[in-house]
Amino acid sequence: VLFSEKWIEAVPYFKIMCIAGLFNCIQSVNYQVTAAVGRSKDLFNWNIVKRLVGLSLIFIGMQWGVEGILYAVVIGTIFTSVINIYIATPSTGYSLSMQIKDSLAVMSITIITAIMTYAIFSFFELSEIVSLMLQAIVYITIYLILAKIFKLEELRDFYDMFPEKFNNKTNGITQRRFLGHGNPLLADWVTKRVGSDEWMTKLSLLEKLTKCATQKKAQ
Repeated sequence: VLFSEKWIEAVPYFKIMCIAGLFNCIQSVNYQVTAAVGRSKDLFNWNIVKRLVGLSLIFIGMQWGVEGILYAVVIGTIFTSVINIYIATPSTGYSLSMQIKDSLAVMSITIITAIMTYAIFSFFELSEIVSLMLQAIVYITIYLILAKIFKLEELRDFYDMFPEKFNNKTNGITQRRFLGHGNPLLADWVTKRVGSDEWMTKLSLLEKLTKCATQKKAQ
């Protein structure tokens, strides 16, 4: 409906990509938690291994065409998710078994909601656009009702462990810490002109660098 009929042949590929998307959420959360506690060196080393494994899987998947490549991406995403969880566990205490247990609750309600929505609309013959809109509304409504009944609370464990991390501000702290590890010389230069290394956690201190904007040596 959204992409028109010319995309129908790509539907099987989208379905495979959706599988990777499920695990991508998990690996992304664990990656960001690890980055937030300043373990940039561990993530840097792991990213090198991840890229090599990913490229190897894609190379193998190429033997079976486009679907083979996509399934290789799915396997790589699952592998990455598991390793990201193991890397994040020392900082979070939220192990692989615990995350699987909590994820099963969400996935179970999601699957039940999908089945119920499909069953409801199998009795009606509606236009594609109207059906899509109504299915979205019914799906969200059923999901929220089931989530309320079963007292589903996504990411509650992460909030309990790191309440200060859950806010709507983007302060670039991860990038500044990365600068400290990735370019020590530049980091030392900033520290000397700011007066301390607290600029890695306090963005406002970088305002002291404005005076260097007109200095030729600083450019």
